[in-house]
Amino acid sequence: MILALLLLVGALIVYFDLATPAYSDLQNEKGQQISQQNLLQNEQQIVTQVQALVSSYQSQAQGQQSVNLALPVGQNLASALAQIYGTATNDGVSIQSVGITANPPQVQAAPASGDISGAASGGNIVKPLGSVSFSVTAAGNYESFKSFLKHIETNTRIMDVTAISVQPVASITTKGVTTAQDFFTYNITIVAYYQAP
Repeated sequence: MILALLLLVGALIVYFDLATPAYSDLQNEKGQQISQQNLLQNEQQIVTQVQALVSSYQSQAQGQQSVNLALPVGQNLASALAQIYGTATNDGVSIQSVGITANPPQVQAAPASGDISGAASGGNIVKPLGSVSFSVTAAGNYESFKSFLKHIETNTRIMDVTAISVQPVASITTKGVTTAQDFFTYNITIVAYYQAP
């Protein structure tokens, strides 16, 4: 009996001195492991959200670049002239002269007091639009001119052809027979638009 009692006391001492602290340490380790897993999952979610924001920003930046090509900030006359001359050269139209007239930007009215558009930024989101008119005198055959007009109106930068006048070049008379040439002189007004800075 004494031996059984000693074994019971020894088992209790071992349980309370060795097993209970080891079990407590094991619980602490499990708690730390669970908190580290939660932290890892939260960090992974944050990384995924940041990657989504970065890709969204990049797509918006590409969209902004496209808008700036179609509707640049400022008149950007050199680019517009290069596009007109380049298109004419590619289509076989010879440009003889170009006149430039700048039209001031159209100022938009301020929003009414109840209107919340632009209220968050303290101003209008949409910038005023201005335009530059190019009076172009060119020469070429009819098919080349049609191609030139098509390419001007589908150009990267927004341009409108607002006026056209056509004058035929003098006819050729050979042996009493007059034949018209397929060669004309064109006066064209092209309007290119831009955003006011």
